[in-house]
Amino acid sequence: MRERKFKLKRRCRFVCAFLAVIILVGSTAFADNTAQIEPFRASEYLSYYQASCTPYSSGIINVSFTVTGKGIMDKVGAASITIESDAGGWHPVAYISGTISNGLLTANAGTYIGSYDYIYATPGVNYRATVACYAEKDGGSDSKDYNTSSVTAI
Repeated sequence: MRERKFKLKRRCRFVCAFLAVIILVGSTAFADNTAQIEPFRASEYLSYYQASCTPYSSGIINVSFTVTGKGIMDKVGAASITIESDAGGWHPVAYISGTISNGLLTANAGTYIGSYDYIYATPGVNYRATVACYAEKDGGSDSKDYNTSSVTAI
């Protein structure tokens, strides 16, 4: 009887030790994988950016965007917006260069939320936009393109 308890304890210890090794090796492997994956970092100048399209009546497509720089930036916003149409295959129908005066860029801000209304959309046609999200500081800058999902003009 005593020998049976000893074997049972020995087996239990072995199973516990085996499970502990599996858990440690598994968590170490997981930690190694996550160490290789960097957290989301847009660039040295950009920390976050996104854009979207929304159809409005009378053939208006609103392109809205949010761009956040790393701190207070000299300029931040959209360097450009390219509108594409799906009428006969995707092709550009408008290109808008971003400036402070047209409201696509702003100065001395950390985040800029802006928008642009494309007023020449044809109802029933799909449109999408590529927004060049931009941030500038002390003579350096970076721009990353963000492609929106397509929407159908109404």
